[in-house]
Amino acid sequence: MHLFFRVIIGTSLAIISAFNTVIIFKIIFMKKVILSAFALISCVGASYAQTAAVVAAPQPSAQAVASAAAQHGAAEVSTATDDKTKVEATALPDAVKASLAGDDYKGWTVSNAWQAKDGSYVIELKKENETTTIKMDKGGKKIG
Repeated sequence: MHLFFRVIIGTSLAIISAFNTVIIFKIIFMKKVILSAFALISCVGASYAQTAAVVAAPQPSAQAVASAAAQHGAAEVSTATDDKTKVEATALPDAVKASLAGDDYKGWTVSNAWQAKDGSYVIELKKENETTTIKMDKGGKKIG
């Protein structure tokens, strides 16, 4: 009889041990599945965040590009935007040059100039530490 109880207890312990092993195996497997899912979601989120940052990044204006290029020693910068094209001060029409040489703009120098699609000119003037922008038609008359 004593032997009978030993066999039953031994068998019971073997069954419990096998059952515990299966449960531990399932827990480890579920941990791996959950961690893999979390890693996948994290990668997708990071990828989306980088894409959104690239799309939302502000683009420099043509004026900023021309200014930066001039500061870095570029000889001539040709920048075009949707509404205006950069031109050299020497390429301005004679009427515009004559107006800029008049008393109204005495002491001011042309730092940048653009020709708008409508034929007018946008001119950036500098005088010591001051900067102003004016708009002229091709006849040299100030607009606005």
